[in-house]
Amino acid sequence: MAGYGRIGTLRLLASQKDVEAARVKLEEQNRPCHVLDRDDIAKAGLLDVPARVSGALFFSLDARVDPRQLGQLLAARLQGAGIEVHEERPIVELLHVEKRVVGARAATGKAARADSIVIAAGVQSAERLANYGLNLPMVAVRGQAVAV
Repeated sequence: MAGYGRIGTLRLLASQKDVEAARVKLEEQNRPCHVLDRDDIAKAGLLDVPARVSGALFFSLDARVDPRQLGQLLAARLQGAGIEVHEERPIVELLHVEKRVVGARAATGKAARADSIVIAAGVQSAERLANYGLNLPMVAVRGQAVAV
C-alpha cells in the first residue's frame, strides 16, 4: 500500500537487567524481535549510543503510515465514491440547525452544506469543536489502525 512501509522500531533499554528481562518476555510472547547490546547498536551504525543505554530491542516488522499519503489515498477513495472533498480550506464556522451540523463556512467566505462533515484535526478535534459548543470526548492513544 502506498505510504506504508516496514521501517522497524528501535526501543532503547537503560540497563543490562532491562535487556535480559526483555529477552525473556519476548520469548514468552513469541514476538519477532532482535535483542541488541551496545556493541550491536554501534556496529550497525544505527545511532551514537548514549552512555546510559545498555541495549535495545529492534522490532523489524513494525511499520508506519505516512499521514500525507494516507490523506491523499482517503481523498481519492472518497472522490471515487462520488463524495466532494475540500482540502486545505480552513473552516471558520460550522453551520448548524439546532444541534445538528449541516455545513461549514471556509475562510474564503464560501459556505457548503453537507449531510456529513469530517473533522480531521486529530486529538485537537475536541478542542476545536468546543469553540462551537460541541462536546466530542477524545483521548489520544498510541498505535492506531486504519483500513482503506
